[in-house]
Amino acid sequence: MTTAQKEKVLDNVMAWMEERFEHDMGSVSREAAQMASEQGLASGPLWDEIGGKILRSIFRERITSKRRQGLSLKTREPKEGSRTIEEMEQAECSFPYYVNGKWYQLFDLNKVEVEQVASHYNGLSQAHNFEFMFLSAVAEELGESQLVRDAFNIDGLKELRREVARSK
Repeated sequence: MTTAQKEKVLDNVMAWMEERFEHDMGSVSREAAQMASEQGLASGPLWDEIGGKILRSIFRERITSKRRQGLSLKTREPKEGSRTIEEMEQAECSFPYYVNGKWYQLFDLNKVEVEQVASHYNGLSQAHNFEFMFLSAVAEELGESQLVRDAFNIDGLKELRREVARSK
């Protein structure tokens, strides 16, 4: 099967999922994995174990991408002397935020809501910064082509993680 054929099969499975999706990615993903197995598109014990999870991940990525592209975000007319409607529409499409399973449009938020979204992203950035610091510390201990498993055991990694946490 060519790459183009494989992509078409995946597109067909995603379309099948989208037709049946009713806010429960888990069930539609399991059903799609079962359907793919029944149609001979994928099979075997590994597919039975991870097929639904893989399809769920791909489906979530596609749905999120579609929602970002297709958001109808215009909610207010620009004030007199302000930007043109076209400028406003372009700016509004540039500022969607996805928090806790819901899309937020910057232009539609009040001060408290903006602060809540900012707080959410601050929490994410702190968590990501910690992971960056931890992974950087691990990398410092490795030779050019050395694997982490060859330099650390689980206790060593846990101790390094505690050291990084203490240094914050």
